[in-house]
Amino acid sequence: AGAATPAAAPPAPAPVFRLGVLTVSDRASAGVYEDASGPAVERALAGYVDGDVARACVPDDRARIAAALEALCADRTLV
Repeated sequence: AGAATPAAAPPAPAPVFRLGVLTVSDRASAGVYEDASGPAVERALAGYVDGDVARACVPDDRARIAAALEALCADRTLV
C-alpha cells in the first residue's frame, strides 16, 4: 500500500481588525445624497479582513476631518 497523502492545512484565518472608514464629502454629509464610497470601501475590505467596521461621513472641513479621524482612531485598529 502507498503512503497516505497528508491533509492540506486549513486556510489561515483573516486578520481581525476594528476598521474605521471615513468619507469626506460636503454633499453626502449634508444628506444631499447617500454616501456610496464608504460602503464600497467596506465591501472591498470584507474579503480580506474580518472585523467590526465603523463609518463616518464629514464635510470637507479640516477641523471636522481631524475630529472624525481622532474619534475613529480612539477605538479602531485600522482607519
